[in-house]
Amino acid sequence: NKSRELYTFALNLYDELAGVLGLLYRKKEQPLDEEIGALIEQRSQARKAKDWATADRIRDELKARHVV
Repeated sequence: NKSRELYTFALNLYDELAGVLGLLYRKKEQPLDEEIGALIEQRSQARKAKDWATADRIRDELKARHVV
């Protein structure tokens, strides 16, 4: 069906262009999520150990990544 092919082409083109232009939200990749989780755990451990310098450094890194 030509109209179906045209629709699929248009949708794929839109998705590609919107992705390039940053118009669509895309879920972050899993390794990044795991890395963020590890940083949060490290910060928690640093706070428990009252290692404020490490906790602050990790907080600043998380803040730079727009996590906190």
